[in-house]
Amino acid sequence: MPQKNGNPVAVKIYEGFRSMNKDRKAVIVREIRVMRRLSHESIVKYAGIYNEANALYVLMQFLNGGSLHSLVKNHENGKLSEETARNLFKQICNAVNHMHARSIVHRDLKLENILLDSSGRIKVIDFGFASIVKNDARCRMRCGTPSYMPPEILLKKEYDGFAADIWSLGVVLYAMLHGGYPFRGNGLKELYAKILQGDFPLSVHLSDAAQQLLCGMLTLQPVDRLTIEEILAHPWVTGQTS
Repeated sequence: MPQKNGNPVAVKIYEGFRSMNKDRKAVIVREIRVMRRLSHESIVKYAGIYNEANALYVLMQFLNGGSLHSLVKNHENGKLSEETARNLFKQICNAVNHMHARSIVHRDLKLENILLDSSGRIKVIDFGFASIVKNDARCRMRCGTPSYMPPEILLKKEYDGFAADIWSLGVVLYAMLHGGYPFRGNGLKELYAKILQGDFPLSVHLSDAAQQLLCGMLTLQPVDRLTIEEILAHPWVTGQTS
């Protein structure tokens, strides 16, 4: 296993880097620049880069605790209790708060991009779609994973990347608590129609606070969604519910 300073590292390899077109190189450089700006216990640690022949190697913290997707899938009944979900979700939100405070939007938050270390602590990974947003600029690139995409991206509008991250966070929490996605369809056309409609079922077994939080994140209008600061202060997240 590759190591740096005696510690195992994960390696992301970009073959043919030197011969890539300018746009593809720019995406990779942006990803590295984003990772360099981040330093948080719930975000995978960037460990450096090096070139060899015609390949670029990006070194990152090695994580062997599996993905949040696998954790949820293999849990009893394929979903998490509110207590377990709260502990993990708070860590994810702290990571997103760190990003947003540094004008960084992730744009591909999903269960598969959230890993755990050997102690079961959360680490957000994969900044391939991430962007540094200057002066509250709007995002244009349509990116992300279909089941986690907010309606404004599907409508091909310029969008608020921070609010888009909140929608994806809502899908993450929903999946943790329900064992499935809030919006489902037979094919992308039906899935997108359900997302644009904005209606989703909520388990009657969820607490009122959990239901309220999900509705606050999965709101059709971006300006009406909770911010990451509001989520972290929400009674369900703080555990201050009656």
